[in-house]
Amino acid sequence: MSDSAETELEMKHRNKSGGGSSLSSLPMMQVEDELLSDSIRIQETSKGFLTPVVWSILACEAAERFAYFGFRAILVLYFKNALQLSETTAIALFAYVASLAYFSPIIGALLADGSWGRYRTIIRFASLYLVGLAILTVGAFLHSNYKQGGTDSSVATELSESELFQKRATTFTGLFFVCIGTGGIKPCVSAFGADQVASQSKGNESHDDNTEHAADEGPSSSLEVQAFFAYFYFCINLGALTSIFLVPIVKARYGFGFAFLAPTIFLFFALVAFLSKRKEYVHHVPGQRGSLGSMFWLCGLLLHERIKEWWRSPQSDYQSIQPSPRTSPPSVEQSNEWTAQQLEDANRTLQILPVLSMLPIFWMLYDQQGSVWTLQASRMHLTFGIEPEQMNVINPVEILLFIPLFDKCIYPSIERLMGRPFTHLSRMAWGMLFCAISFFVSGVLESVLQAQAEANHDDVDSDSNGNGNGKSNISILWQLPQITLLSIAEILLSVTGYDFCYSNSSSSCKALIMALFLMTTAGGDFFAGILYNGLFQDMNRATVMHVCGGLMMLNLLLFLRVAKWWNQCQAELQMTGTLLTSSGGDEVSMQQDEGMGGRKSDVELT
Repeated sequence: MSDSAETELEMKHRNKSGGGSSLSSLPMMQVEDELLSDSIRIQETSKGFLTPVVWSILACEAAERFAYFGFRAILVLYFKNALQLSETTAIALFAYVASLAYFSPIIGALLADGSWGRYRTIIRFASLYLVGLAILTVGAFLHSNYKQGGTDSSVATELSESELFQKRATTFTGLFFVCIGTGGIKPCVSAFGADQVASQSKGNESHDDNTEHAADEGPSSSLEVQAFFAYFYFCINLGALTSIFLVPIVKARYGFGFAFLAPTIFLFFALVAFLSKRKEYVHHVPGQRGSLGSMFWLCGLLLHERIKEWWRSPQSDYQSIQPSPRTSPPSVEQSNEWTAQQLEDANRTLQILPVLSMLPIFWMLYDQQGSVWTLQASRMHLTFGIEPEQMNVINPVEILLFIPLFDKCIYPSIERLMGRPFTHLSRMAWGMLFCAISFFVSGVLESVLQAQAEANHDDVDSDSNGNGNGKSNISILWQLPQITLLSIAEILLSVTGYDFCYSNSSSSCKALIMALFLMTTAGGDFFAGILYNGLFQDMNRATVMHVCGGLMMLNLLLFLRVAKWWNQCQAELQMTGTLLTSSGGDEVSMQQDEGMGGRKSDVELT
């Protein structure tokens, strides 16, 4: 799923457990013993931390995820049918909405880490989110004719230019507030919930909501926090899967207006649930300029100095901009504003940027399953009464099923066959390949749909590019292969990418790295919007999908070069005999450290 609920769990679980390696890197007997031990201990602690305060946060998260995935599931069809936009314009706008929703978490994280604090950030952005959904709902009802029970209900027909302008303006205003709101609370709710669990284990008392208190987590609370994130992850998927299944049904029976009203109501109750315990929350103390903001500033300063050095003496290698994590430009090192540890952490963060720069193309393709593939499904035979938007349920279900399968069976089997570990970068490269294949498959399916339309003379409404709008008798279930291939790609690249970024960053920079990881999604969606507003407007649908697959293959070739550079850097560090631990400061041997280089095997790509 585009919001990657499963990767939120990966990030938070590793953050609280302190591990950067996957289960498959450990001996299987050790893995089973640790899983059994952790399971028993979590079960022993799971009842104690589920206080009314924690339940209010879990209920808030489930309702908020219902709201987000609910309106998003029907958005591209709303653009095309109700707002009477062209298909490529609808896809482009869908991409821009997703891009803004994934860029705004940076704003929320900086404000929460700075002067606002997490509680005030959640309240203010959630209120903006609710206002946005309400405006979006009003826009859906505006100048619409509803035909209960019809599959094309809530389609605006015979609207004047002024009426259509009012409807579009209201919709886009609401969507802007929604994107800022949902992104603003995204990095805050899970951390705020963990604060409550951690504070309970220390015996903290309830406080008035006008007072800020520190909620530091210690070793005694790690199991409770780990159990909390398990429940938090369940609530994410409960809200997402329920909304993707139910909201399209509401849309089909009652129209887009009521379909948008349902997420609005759920978000209202989410805010009510969160506010119900406002006098019992424990808050962390915000600073004038938080650690995240400071690290953003320092990384930007270092990158600027690197580019200046490269411009004076240009080289053809990433090494000129991303040197050893132990070196900094003299102009920055001579400044007394930053400590040696801060400079070292920032340099290590910059060294990951070339790898992150290869991810936007993947997200550009991945998020098209909510737009391009949904529109493709709308032209197919709706087997078993499945609505086109409901095909988006398959991806998160497959992710939940495939993650343990890959971690416990597939990865160990591959490593036994290869005779060496299946590294982070190798998995990510294979993920890009599977992503490309999924779009080649979808392109073939689109060609078959168009060929059938021509054979049945259903192409009378085709545009100049051969894109017809006639219904096909090909079952919607033929989308399963491409969806499954993309789900596999997501596990190989997205889940592994979180692991790679987390294990190769210092403890002070992990929040920054995860924020940058989210921004790769924003960049990919923004790039998709540009392409569908320009180049792809004059292309056949099948050709567009093949071009997307080709772009992914080109991106894979570039990624292999970046991976080679990364491995050379790790090999050079290995030759020195020491690497820095992820917490910074101490030096340990390459074989012991899982911080700067990940695993020893990351020196090799395959």
